[in-house]
Amino acid sequence: MNTSVPTGSTGRREAPFHLGSALGVAALGLILPFAGCAGKKDQAPQAPIPAIVKRAEPAGAAVSEWSGSVRTRQGSTLAFSVPGRVQRILADVGDPVAAGTVLVELDQEPFELQLRQAEAEARAAVPALAEAKRRREAEQRLWSAGSTSQTEYEAAVSAHAAAQSRAEAADASLSLARRALRESRLVAPVDGRVSQRLVQPAQVVAAGSPVMEFDSDASVEAVLTVSTSRLIDLAVGQPVEVRYRLTDDTPRLLTGRITHVGRRGLAGGVHEVLIALPDNAAVVPGEPVLARLAVQSVGTEVKLPATAVQTAVGGAASVLVLNEESQTVKRREVRLGSPRGDEITITAGLRSGELVVAVGGVFLRDGQTIRPLLRD
Repeated sequence: MNTSVPTGSTGRREAPFHLGSALGVAALGLILPFAGCAGKKDQAPQAPIPAIVKRAEPAGAAVSEWSGSVRTRQGSTLAFSVPGRVQRILADVGDPVAAGTVLVELDQEPFELQLRQAEAEARAAVPALAEAKRRREAEQRLWSAGSTSQTEYEAAVSAHAAAQSRAEAADASLSLARRALRESRLVAPVDGRVSQRLVQPAQVVAAGSPVMEFDSDASVEAVLTVSTSRLIDLAVGQPVEVRYRLTDDTPRLLTGRITHVGRRGLAGGVHEVLIALPDNAAVVPGEPVLARLAVQSVGTEVKLPATAVQTAVGGAASVLVLNEESQTVKRREVRLGSPRGDEITITAGLRSGELVVAVGGVFLRDGQTIRPLLRD
């Protein structure tokens, strides 16, 4: 069967018209121009981010403060050399005492009985020794005359030696008993005061067990605990202003001198620093003090807000320095000094007058353009 082609036809079969296809093409035509515009918008340069900057200033002098307490430089822990039961406590914390003053006394009865027994044994040993000596001398004369055997003579010599040993042992026991009675009273070794009492009445104490902390009236010192980051400001021989009587309306002042800076850290990452105080200082062991030190920085050191410094995981510290011509920031490693309140000292890596991002530097990238807001 022949198929006829309509008049005016080119001989090609025309595709049927679909409304959905026409709408899809029209929508695509509308979207593409906007998509092109969106792509151009993403490629536009980003506006500079506002950032607060601060100019590095010479560090100058600053005052550092540390709290501490007073102790004597010749403090000691007192203990009995004999065991016993505490009978009387004759001095308490803070009491001033003279050398030789009885501080604590043990129950005296056991020591007195022991002394009486030792005295009796010593008395009994005296005539026994005299009798043994008399017999030895008699046997020696008889043996020399040939009137006794050597065995009897040697027995007399041995008996005398044994009696002599017993007498010496009795004398030693007597001396120990007298000493025990004497040591049952704990006395002040020098003029001073009790700083701490460690026993109670009727308490049984062992020989060598601490009973009291005692401070002599000799030179006193202030003991401070200083963090590792602050040790850089301290050196042996430095004068330090020490304030005491802190609860008074007007604290008193004296000048001490650093004698020891502990380089080995204690628990909590702090170090012990000792300050010798004048011999005539009217301070009491245990009294709180406040030490103040004016720290003069080196000429090249600068100071910044502590918020300007970022610390990496490895411990390296850095700041973002502003290039004033290009308005871009560049990260630079610095060496930190001691903190001073809400500021910190930079000892190397930064010059006075350079502008540094003061806040939020952690959110900026190296080489980024900013709009600096100068902070006074």
